[in-house]
Amino acid sequence: MKRISAISLVALLLCFGFSFNANSQTLQDLGRTDRVTYGFHWITSTLVDNSIAYPDYRKKGPLWSFGMDFERYEYTRGGTRFSMRSKVIGDLLWAIGQEFKKEKLPVYGADLSNLFWFNFGWNVLVTDKVVGGLGFHMSDYIIGAHHADEFGSDTGITDPTGWWFTMGPTAYFDILVYKKLTLDIIGNYGYPLVRVSTPQSYVKTDGYPKPGFYYYDIKLLHSSGFYLGFESSHALDKGSFNDDIRRNDFLIGYRLKLVPR
Repeated sequence: MKRISAISLVALLLCFGFSFNANSQTLQDLGRTDRVTYGFHWITSTLVDNSIAYPDYRKKGPLWSFGMDFERYEYTRGGTRFSMRSKVIGDLLWAIGQEFKKEKLPVYGADLSNLFWFNFGWNVLVTDKVVGGLGFHMSDYIIGAHHADEFGSDTGITDPTGWWFTMGPTAYFDILVYKKLTLDIIGNYGYPLVRVSTPQSYVKTDGYPKPGFYYYDIKLLHSSGFYLGFESSHALDKGSFNDDIRRNDFLIGYRLKLVPR
Protein backbone atom coordinates (compact mmCIF):
# COMPACT_ATOMS: atom_id res chain seq x y z
CA MET A 1 0.00 0.00 0.00
CA LYS A 2 1.43 3.34 -0.99
CA ARG A 3 1.74 6.05 1.64
CA ILE A 4 -0.83 8.32 0.04
CA SER A 5 -3.35 5.47 -0.17
CA ALA A 6 -2.88 4.74 3.54
CA ILE A 7 -3.78 8.34 4.39
CA SER A 8 -6.76 8.15 2.05
CA LEU A 9 -7.97 4.96 3.75
CA VAL A 10 -7.96 6.55 7.19
CA ALA A 11 -9.75 9.66 5.85
CA LEU A 12 -12.38 7.48 4.16
CA LEU A 13 -13.03 5.54 7.37
CA LEU A 14 -13.39 8.75 9.36
CA CYS A 15 -15.96 10.01 6.87
CA PHE A 16 -17.75 6.66 7.05
CA GLY A 17 -17.85 6.82 10.82
CA PHE A 18 -19.18 10.38 10.99
CA SER A 19 -21.84 9.76 8.34
CA PHE A 20 -23.27 6.56 9.85
CA ASN A 21 -23.42 7.47 13.53
CA ALA A 22 -26.78 9.23 13.37
CA ASN A 23 -28.70 6.77 15.56
CA SER A 24 -30.25 6.99 19.00
CA GLN A 25 -27.52 5.16 20.88
CA THR A 26 -24.43 6.77 22.39
CA LEU A 27 -20.97 5.60 23.35
CA GLN A 28 -22.14 5.59 26.96
CA ASP A 29 -25.02 3.24 26.08
CA LEU A 30 -22.41 0.73 24.90
CA GLY A 31 -20.40 0.99 28.11
CA ARG A 32 -17.77 3.20 26.53
CA THR A 33 -17.31 5.15 29.74
CA ASP A 34 -14.11 5.35 31.75
CA ARG A 35 -12.60 1.90 31.41
CA VAL A 36 -9.61 -0.36 31.68
CA THR A 37 -9.35 -3.26 29.24
CA TYR A 38 -6.99 -6.07 28.39
CA GLY A 39 -7.10 -7.43 24.85
CA PHE A 40 -5.57 -10.35 23.01
CA HIS A 41 -5.78 -11.11 19.31
CA TRP A 42 -4.75 -13.53 16.59
CA ILE A 43 -2.62 -11.91 13.87
CA THR A 44 -2.16 -12.69 10.19
CA SER A 45 0.85 -10.69 8.95
CA THR A 46 2.48 -9.80 5.66
CA LEU A 47 5.99 -8.27 5.47
CA VAL A 48 7.02 -6.36 2.36
CA ASP A 49 10.17 -4.64 1.10
CA ASN A 50 9.89 -3.82 -2.60
CA SER A 51 13.48 -2.57 -2.70
CA ILE A 52 14.76 -6.18 -2.69
CA ALA A 53 16.15 -6.85 -6.18
CA TYR A 54 15.10 -10.52 -6.25
CA PRO A 55 11.27 -10.54 -6.64
CA ASP A 56 10.64 -13.77 -4.70
CA TYR A 57 12.14 -12.24 -1.54
CA ARG A 58 10.15 -9.00 -1.53
CA LYS A 59 7.23 -10.44 0.42
CA LYS A 60 6.87 -12.78 3.40
CA GLY A 61 3.53 -14.13 4.45
CA PRO A 62 0.99 -14.85 5.49
CA LEU A 63 2.62 -15.32 8.91
CA TRP A 64 0.65 -16.29 12.01
CA SER A 65 1.17 -15.01 15.56
CA PHE A 66 -0.68 -13.26 18.36
CA GLY A 67 -0.51 -9.94 20.20
CA MET A 68 -1.91 -8.19 23.24
CA ASP A 69 -2.89 -4.72 24.37
CA PHE A 70 -3.79 -2.84 27.54
CA GLU A 71 -5.88 0.33 27.57
CA ARG A 72 -7.03 2.88 30.14
CA TYR A 73 -9.52 5.36 28.72
CA GLU A 74 -11.45 8.32 30.10
CA TYR A 75 -14.43 9.68 28.14
CA THR A 76 -14.54 13.27 29.38
CA ARG A 77 -13.17 16.43 27.76
CA GLY A 78 -9.54 16.74 28.81
CA GLY A 79 -9.61 13.15 30.07
CA THR A 80 -6.51 11.06 29.63
CA ARG A 81 -5.89 7.98 27.55
CA PHE A 82 -3.14 5.39 27.80
CA SER A 83 -2.59 2.28 25.72
CA MET A 84 0.12 -0.33 25.34
CA ARG A 85 0.60 -2.83 22.51
CA SER A 86 3.04 -5.68 22.00
CA LYS A 87 3.65 -8.27 19.29
CA VAL A 88 7.02 -9.68 20.30
CA ILE A 89 5.86 -12.74 22.27
CA GLY A 90 3.75 -14.03 19.40
CA ASP A 91 6.49 -13.22 16.88
CA LEU A 92 9.11 -15.06 18.96
CA LEU A 93 6.92 -18.15 19.29
CA TRP A 94 6.34 -18.08 15.54
CA ALA A 95 10.10 -17.82 14.91
CA ILE A 96 10.80 -20.75 17.25
CA GLY A 97 8.18 -22.80 15.41
CA GLN A 98 9.92 -22.10 12.11
CA GLU A 99 13.04 -23.87 13.39
CA PHE A 100 11.14 -27.14 13.51
CA LYS A 101 9.81 -26.91 9.95
CA LYS A 102 11.50 -28.74 7.09
CA GLU A 103 10.74 -25.92 4.62
CA LYS A 104 11.76 -22.59 6.13
CA LEU A 105 11.07 -19.11 4.83
CA PRO A 106 14.05 -17.36 3.17
CA VAL A 107 16.14 -15.25 5.53
CA TYR A 108 16.16 -12.42 3.00
CA GLY A 109 13.64 -9.59 2.89
CA ALA A 110 11.94 -7.43 5.50
CA ASP A 111 11.48 -7.96 9.22
CA LEU A 112 9.54 -5.69 11.57
CA SER A 113 8.42 -6.30 15.15
CA ASN A 114 8.31 -4.53 18.51
CA LEU A 115 8.51 -5.06 22.25
CA PHE A 116 6.12 -2.35 23.44
CA TRP A 117 4.33 0.66 21.99
CA PHE A 118 3.00 3.21 24.50
CA ASN A 119 0.45 5.89 23.58
CA PHE A 120 -0.52 8.80 25.85
CA GLY A 121 -3.29 11.25 24.95
CA TRP A 122 -5.82 13.86 26.05
CA ASN A 123 -9.37 14.14 24.73
CA VAL A 124 -10.01 17.35 22.81
CA LEU A 125 -13.34 16.37 21.20
CA VAL A 126 -16.06 14.63 23.23
CA THR A 127 -19.67 14.09 22.12
CA ASP A 128 -22.18 11.30 22.68
CA LYS A 129 -20.94 9.54 19.56
CA VAL A 130 -17.36 10.71 18.93
CA VAL A 131 -14.25 11.03 21.08
CA GLY A 132 -11.01 12.37 19.59
CA GLY A 133 -7.71 13.43 21.02
CA LEU A 134 -4.02 14.19 20.62
CA GLY A 135 -0.94 13.10 22.48
CA PHE A 136 2.43 11.45 22.10
CA HIS A 137 3.85 7.97 21.99
CA MET A 138 7.04 6.11 22.81
CA SER A 139 7.82 2.97 20.87
CA ASP A 140 10.49 0.62 19.66
CA TYR A 141 10.86 -0.91 16.21
CA ILE A 142 12.91 -4.03 15.48
CA ILE A 143 13.54 -3.90 11.74
CA GLY A 144 15.65 -5.90 9.32
CA ALA A 145 16.71 -5.27 5.72
CA HIS A 146 18.39 -8.40 4.34
CA HIS A 147 19.07 -7.85 0.66
CA ALA A 148 19.57 -10.23 -2.26
CA ASP A 149 20.55 -9.37 -5.82
CA GLU A 150 18.49 -10.09 -8.93
CA PHE A 151 19.83 -13.67 -8.99
CA GLY A 152 18.89 -14.39 -5.37
CA SER A 153 22.44 -14.18 -3.99
CA ASP A 154 23.03 -12.68 -0.54
CA THR A 155 24.19 -9.04 -0.57
CA GLY A 156 24.10 -8.53 3.19
CA ILE A 157 22.12 -7.03 6.07
CA THR A 158 22.23 -3.29 5.59
CA ASP A 159 21.02 -0.01 7.07
CA PRO A 160 18.58 0.91 8.50
CA THR A 161 18.52 -2.52 10.20
CA GLY A 162 18.45 -2.47 14.00
CA TRP A 163 16.46 -2.04 17.18
CA TRP A 164 15.28 1.58 17.27
CA PHE A 165 13.68 3.60 20.08
CA THR A 166 11.35 6.36 18.85
CA MET A 167 9.07 9.11 20.09
CA GLY A 168 6.49 11.27 18.34
CA PRO A 169 2.91 12.60 18.06
CA THR A 170 -0.26 10.51 18.10
CA ALA A 171 -3.93 11.14 17.28
CA TYR A 172 -7.03 9.03 17.84
CA PHE A 173 -10.80 8.82 17.27
CA ASP A 174 -13.51 6.56 18.71
CA ILE A 175 -16.68 6.75 16.63
CA LEU A 176 -20.06 5.09 17.17
CA VAL A 177 -20.86 3.86 13.67
CA TYR A 178 -23.97 1.73 14.07
CA LYS A 179 -25.87 0.38 17.07
CA LYS A 180 -23.37 -1.81 18.98
CA LEU A 181 -20.38 -1.14 16.72
CA THR A 182 -17.63 1.43 17.21
CA LEU A 183 -14.70 2.34 14.99
CA ASP A 184 -11.44 3.04 16.82
CA ILE A 185 -8.62 4.70 14.85
CA ILE A 186 -5.17 5.66 16.11
CA GLY A 187 -2.10 6.82 14.22
CA ASN A 188 1.37 8.03 15.11
CA TYR A 189 4.74 9.04 13.70
CA GLY A 190 8.00 8.04 15.35
CA TYR A 191 11.18 10.11 15.27
CA PRO A 192 14.22 7.86 15.92
CA LEU A 193 16.03 8.67 19.15
CA VAL A 194 18.65 5.91 19.29
CA ARG A 195 19.53 2.53 17.79
CA VAL A 196 20.39 0.27 20.70
CA SER A 197 21.55 -2.85 18.84
CA THR A 198 22.19 -4.41 15.42
CA PRO A 199 22.68 -8.02 14.23
CA GLN A 200 26.18 -9.48 14.29
CA SER A 201 26.26 -9.77 10.49
CA TYR A 202 25.04 -6.21 9.91
CA VAL A 203 27.13 -4.14 7.45
CA LYS A 204 27.36 -0.51 8.60
CA THR A 205 27.30 2.42 6.20
CA ASP A 206 28.95 5.51 7.74
CA GLY A 207 26.74 8.59 7.82
CA TYR A 208 23.58 6.71 6.84
CA PRO A 209 20.47 8.76 7.77
CA LYS A 210 18.13 7.54 10.49
CA PRO A 211 14.78 6.14 9.33
CA GLY A 212 11.35 7.47 10.19
CA PHE A 213 8.44 5.32 11.36
CA TYR A 214 4.69 5.56 11.19
CA TYR A 215 1.87 3.33 12.28
CA TYR A 216 -1.92 3.28 12.14
CA ASP A 217 -4.45 0.97 13.74
CA ILE A 218 -8.11 0.59 12.73
CA LYS A 219 -10.47 -1.59 14.76
CA LEU A 220 -14.18 -2.35 14.50
CA LEU A 221 -15.39 -3.29 17.99
CA HIS A 222 -18.61 -4.90 19.14
CA SER A 223 -20.04 -4.08 22.57
CA SER A 224 -19.52 -7.75 23.56
CA GLY A 225 -15.73 -7.22 23.42
CA PHE A 226 -14.96 -8.98 20.14
CA TYR A 227 -13.20 -6.98 17.43
CA LEU A 228 -11.69 -7.08 13.95
CA GLY A 229 -8.72 -4.92 13.11
CA PHE A 230 -6.07 -3.83 10.64
CA GLU A 231 -2.67 -2.48 11.68
CA SER A 232 0.05 -1.17 9.40
CA SER A 233 3.63 -0.33 10.44
CA HIS A 234 6.14 1.36 8.13
CA ALA A 235 9.88 2.00 8.36
CA LEU A 236 10.86 4.84 6.05
CA ASP A 237 14.41 4.50 4.76
CA LYS A 238 15.81 7.95 3.95
CA GLY A 239 19.13 6.68 2.59
CA SER A 240 20.53 5.20 -0.60
CA PHE A 241 19.18 1.67 -0.09
CA ASN A 242 15.66 3.12 -0.23
CA ASP A 243 14.05 0.30 1.76
CA ASP A 244 10.27 0.45 2.10
CA ILE A 245 9.73 -1.99 4.98
CA ARG A 246 6.07 -2.54 5.78
CA ARG A 247 4.14 -4.89 8.02
CA ASN A 248 0.39 -5.28 7.57
CA ASP A 249 -1.57 -7.19 10.22
CA PHE A 250 -5.16 -8.42 10.16
CA LEU A 251 -6.53 -9.11 13.65
CA ILE A 252 -9.39 -10.90 15.33
CA GLY A 253 -9.54 -10.58 19.08
CA TYR A 254 -11.36 -9.97 22.33
CA ARG A 255 -11.10 -7.23 24.96
CA LEU A 256 -11.87 -8.02 28.56
CA LYS A 257 -13.14 -5.08 30.61
CA LEU A 258 -11.19 -5.21 33.86
CA VAL A 259 -12.63 -2.24 35.75
CA PRO A 260 -16.31 -1.50 35.05
CA ARG A 261 -17.26 2.05 36.02
